[in-house]
Amino acid sequence: MNVEDVELSVDGDCVPGRLNVPDDPTGAGVICLPGAEHGPYGDVFDRVARAASERGLYFLRYESWADMGDIQQKTLGRLHREIDAAFDLLASRDCTETSLVGKSAGGGIVLTYAPGRANRLVVWAPAIRLAAESNVDAILEQRLADTDGAQVGPDRLETIDVPVCILQGEDDEGFLENSRELVDDLPNAELVEIEGLDHSFTGSPFDRIVVDETIARLTA
Repeated sequence: MNVEDVELSVDGDCVPGRLNVPDDPTGAGVICLPGAEHGPYGDVFDRVARAASERGLYFLRYESWADMGDIQQKTLGRLHREIDAAFDLLASRDCTETSLVGKSAGGGIVLTYAPGRANRLVVWAPAIRLAAESNVDAILEQRLADTDGAQVGPDRLETIDVPVCILQGEDDEGFLENSRELVDDLPNAELVEIEGLDHSFTGSPFDRIVVDETIARLTA
């Protein structure tokens, strides 16, 4: 496995990233979005990237934000174009199918983008507001700081017909019920509740469980 520094070209900007390149590619790739307060490198993100590459998957991460303040200065449209640029980069490596992995705020962004170009989604404790109706299209090119935040409803979730797996800690009280409701509205979804896990997704044995569950879905 090699690790390459890469750049995504988005709206005239260069977004730096890192690509894990497998020794024996299978023609599949993964794009990973971290949480708002955790960059894409280190801890469980390095573990899942290495495990995916060992299974023949390209694994792409990029540094789009440092914290929630940075996300709030962006638009969903911009965030979606970053994901599209990531898909383009993996397509240039002959990836014919690509999955999205997102943690917390990154998972929420994944669900506002999906189904998009993804073949499957694995989201870890997604942070996204649920409502009777989605507002994603209405606020697409508004700074998130100038809105009440992105929210999704059954009208949007029912269009996500690719397989979705939500990994959720049972001790993550702020997000547990949210994930259960998301699964109810997604047409092809499963919820994996992990006993003893909070919102951090780090620390033994949880990082191992999260990596194993994620890789199992990415390679199904």
